[in-house]
Amino acid sequence: MKESEPPEAAEPKLHLEALRAVAQTASRAAAGGLTRALRRRVTVAVPEFALARADQLPAVLGHGDQPVVAVSVQFLGDLSGSLLWIMASADARRMGGALLDQPRTSASPGDGEVQAVLMKGVHIMAAAYAEVLSSLTTGVVFLSVPELTVGPASVILSHTPGPGLPGHRARPSICVGSRLSFDDRGVVAMGHVVLMPHHPAFDRILRALPA
Repeated sequence: MKESEPPEAAEPKLHLEALRAVAQTASRAAAGGLTRALRRRVTVAVPEFALARADQLPAVLGHGDQPVVAVSVQFLGDLSGSLLWIMASADARRMGGALLDQPRTSASPGDGEVQAVLMKGVHIMAAAYAEVLSSLTTGVVFLSVPELTVGPASVILSHTPGPGLPGHRARPSICVGSRLSFDDRGVVAMGHVVLMPHHPAFDRILRALPA
């Protein structure tokens, strides 16, 4: 553990593989939810997985100062925190076009219809994560209405609601690189699920993981 890390920051690293398995389970559930909603086969692969402090996330995401499209949902209830789906503009066009069953060249992230369908799709994905985490922790999780923001990832993440506790930006967050494949159209969109549980919620997740 680095001297700059709080003692609890090292604990999630001991559960890295178990947390990765939770993310993969949630991704499969998200694929099922999208498939049922669209009545078309959707798969979600997890080629990347990382734990990082909130202030390290922009470097992990790798978009630099380029604008990204982010859809955020708040977890409420027994587990509180934020879930964000962050993607490059090109991936937002591909995902929006696939969700609308339109050519990706006509799906602009600035279009209201595209934004609405992106928020609906991410809400389905967030519901899958909430269901898996609820089952894991035997808690109840509610979701807020999703919000869509366009801008640099560092700015978006800096405005993500925190628990209001000192040092919460040093708490670990879960970053799940996810590849969505809309098989009937041959469309692939890449993005990152960023799960930022508040401190008590993260502790509850860690305690519920299998030994």
